[in-house]
Amino acid sequence: MKHIVITVGCEYGSGGPEIGKALAESFGIEYYDRDLVDKVVEKLGIERSLVEKADTGASVKHSFDTKFGPKYANLTNVVISNQFDVIEGLAEKSSCVIIGRCSDYILKDRNDCLNIFIYAPFEERVKTIMEQQNVSKKNGGG
Repeated sequence: MKHIVITVGCEYGSGGPEIGKALAESFGIEYYDRDLVDKVVEKLGIERSLVEKADTGASVKHSFDTKFGPKYANLTNVVISNQFDVIEGLAEKSSCVIIGRCSDYILKDRNDCLNIFIYAPFEERVKTIMEQQNVSKKNGGG
């Protein structure tokens, strides 16, 4: 099979990760979703909770020691930069499906990349999220 990278953007609750996983299994290629955070944690060597917080876009100040004393940096920028590097490296290494993380934008200059976007009606997304979170709808009135 020719080298191919499939990026899947999706609305929350639309089933994008499940569809992406099915595509990866169907083609017999790698699948990356939340495990991208693990790769960034491994590369940076810092606490997962800090990387996850920075991954949400929140400003996270992080200190690290230098020979001149502690230095502070915005970890969010470091996480984003490292996610770019990790995604580019995974796409270069082998055929794969990558969920979210702006992977369509990061890989926009590749000619072996197929970008898809999954969406669903609002009511269906709410229903899916409620099922995934094990939330039941309260009946009003009686």
